[in-house]
Amino acid sequence: MVLRAIRKILIPSYLLTMGVLGTVIAVCDPVVALFGVGGGVVSMPFVGKRFARHTMAPYLEGPVEETVIATSEEFRMEGPRTMGFRWVELASAKVIGDAWVLRFASQPMIFPARVLDDAQTESFTELLRQHGAWD
Repeated sequence: MVLRAIRKILIPSYLLTMGVLGTVIAVCDPVVALFGVGGGVVSMPFVGKRFARHTMAPYLEGPVEETVIATSEEFRMEGPRTMGFRWVELASAKVIGDAWVLRFASQPMIFPARVLDDAQTESFTELLRQHGAWD
């Protein structure tokens, strides 16, 4: 399920990148653009899946301990991949399948929804509301 959430994030980003790149190339050489963008669209599912598996590899090998730290200033995850972002960088937050997806200015952050119990989920959504990322 978490891999599915990652693919839902990657595909629109990839299509936007390919569209912009295709437009720029089409202005220079329409024939090259046809083959380049066509090849990119055909390879997208394979590249996206490979990227998702590579990103999630430490989590797919077995149980992993992950610490989620949410303060009034920042959101941080510590585990196989430690990441942290300031709340001012947060663009949106939602649950896709069984994973939380937080979109920050520089990149998305995904973590399983089951890591938070009911009380923590309520506190977390309230924190997201305070920062304008949750309806």
